[in-house]
Amino acid sequence: MNVNPKKKKISCNLIDVALIVIALAAISVLVFVFNNKNVVNPKGKENVKIEYTVTLSPVREEYMNLVKVGDKVLNTAIMENCGEVISVSNSDYYYTGVNSDTGESVSTLYPGMKTIVIKIRATATKTAYGYSVNGFDLVIGEDVSIRVPDFTGTGKCTSVSELGK
Repeated sequence: MNVNPKKKKISCNLIDVALIVIALAAISVLVFVFNNKNVVNPKGKENVKIEYTVTLSPVREEYMNLVKVGDKVLNTAIMENCGEVISVSNSDYYYTGVNSDTGESVSTLYPGMKTIVIKIRATATKTAYGYSVNGFDLVIGEDVSIRVPDFTGTGKCTSVSELGK
């Protein structure tokens, strides 16, 4: 009987070495990113207080009192908080069309419909192109979808201003 057990050889090929190197590189990058605050939150991006205006139009007249000062505003595109309502106003909504006989632009009062103007105060990150509220870039003229406790709607961002320090 042979009592000498044979030693098993451990073989390592080029693919094993490449996989080990890739895994170590990935771990190194993750450690660097999470330990280096300059990568996660780059310098130069400061948080500032802003006020921005969202104009919703047309809105049914019975919804006029559903948005209130003090309501927390949720941006439904990113499902994040995007500020607090500081003022609400409304006005008549006018439909603008074209007179088929003359070709002129004509505005007509649209009964039962209103325009709501909501001013929102928020903390934003100043970027090279403007302001970002919780990752949502505010762009004048672009749609903003908002939700407050009793109302959901989409309007246009009509102004953005930075508040003094």
